[in-house]
Amino acid sequence: MSQQAADPAAGAILHSARALARRIAAEGPAAGGRTDDAEDGVETAVGACLGLHARDWIVVGRRHLGAALARGLGADTLFADATGAEGSLTGGRDRALGLADATRRILGSGGLPASGVPAAAGLAFGLRALREEAVVLALVAPGGAATGDFHEGVSLAAARRLPLVVVVERRAGAGDSDPVAPASRAVAYGMPSKTVDGSDLAAVRDAVAAARAAALASGPVLIEARLGAAH
Repeated sequence: MSQQAADPAAGAILHSARALARRIAAEGPAAGGRTDDAEDGVETAVGACLGLHARDWIVVGRRHLGAALARGLGADTLFADATGAEGSLTGGRDRALGLADATRRILGSGGLPASGVPAAAGLAFGLRALREEAVVLALVAPGGAATGDFHEGVSLAAARRLPLVVVVERRAGAGDSDPVAPASRAVAYGMPSKTVDGSDLAAVRDAVAAARAAALASGPVLIEARLGAAH
């Protein structure tokens, strides 16, 4: 049974995310550059968000339009955000797809693969200080686990045992710029990790739901979501 048939709501989000990515890509430079691949990584972003509670936060970048849609942002709003049009989150003043919307507990990040991880760790620190029963999910694009942003954020989260779930996408074979599997990096920080098929929405959702409970109880968790080779 397909994921769309098993979960019609999730299937609708996947379809909308792919259609939006193609719509933005058709705008070319007018949309401010590359966004989420229409056929790649969408299940990871959507599944991860479906594993959260409404009170949890997500930190996303340009690649993760599916996550923003899963959190309730409309496709027309995101398209306006990509093209700098009226009706965007910034009122047409920007086209960077920062995707920040505090009402939906979405925090945007920069264009680099793991640029949102330090901010996610800081947000998790604040949630714990406020004694909120919530976690922060950081979505990291392929290659992001080999960057300073990733290590800075994860180091803080591990040292402080913060309620953070980090989902790192990894491409197959030579398609990923990081030669080290992200899950193996978690060992250095004393973090539990799990590897899942990033194209299996249900597997990602269930892994994030379990990681959420673990992060609330004892600190950060890393999930490695494996994708196909780059194309």
